[in-house]
Amino acid sequence: MSFSLRLVALMLVAVPAGAVLAQSAVPPAKPGSAQAADERERIGVERKAEELRYSARRAQCYQRFAVDDCLNAESRLHRETLDGLKRREAVLNDAERRQRGEDALRRIQDKQANPPARDLPQERDRNRQAQQDREQRNADHAASRAATAAQASQRRQQFEDRQKAQAEKAAERAQRRTQDAAERERYERRQVDAEQRRTDAQRRNAERPKPPAAPLPDPAVKP
Repeated sequence: MSFSLRLVALMLVAVPAGAVLAQSAVPPAKPGSAQAADERERIGVERKAEELRYSARRAQCYQRFAVDDCLNAESRLHRETLDGLKRREAVLNDAERRQRGEDALRRIQDKQANPPARDLPQERDRNRQAQQDREQRNADHAASRAATAAQASQRRQQFEDRQKAQAEKAAERAQRRTQDAAERERYERRQVDAEQRRTDAQRRNAERPKPPAAPLPDPAVKP
């Protein structure tokens, strides 16, 4: 912010709102010019100064006897001042919109008044070469995308093949473990059966009646 604008801010804080409102009547600035930029900056400075002035005057109202009347009067002046600043901004905005419309219309008229020159053989050759280059780039991009898709499909198939081989190996290992467990169970069952047969045979032998013992020879009888 320039020194003059800072001075304006200090002066606006010191003056009442009616004086600020009276200062808002400035001639419209040309859109896009330094004068318009300065006007926008002045509006911003005055708005900030008005806010400071309004806060200060409201604080002074609380020191008076008729507080509500003072506050209402200051609020009314505050609104009027801000409305005046908004009207000045609206004038700038309308001028800028009109200027943009005029510029766009002028460009259209210039284009209509100065149509492009007819194509020369050199220009046609350049356009044809540019078109061929674009088509070649498109073909190269399509081939690259196709190669990338093929590589991705190949990698996906290789991954699926590895997964399938690992699943088959895991199934084979699980089947072998099941078979080994069944073999161990049959072996243990045979051992139990053999032991049971031995136990039964020993029990039967123990329960079988023994034949009477042969009498001892008579010592008086000589052989």
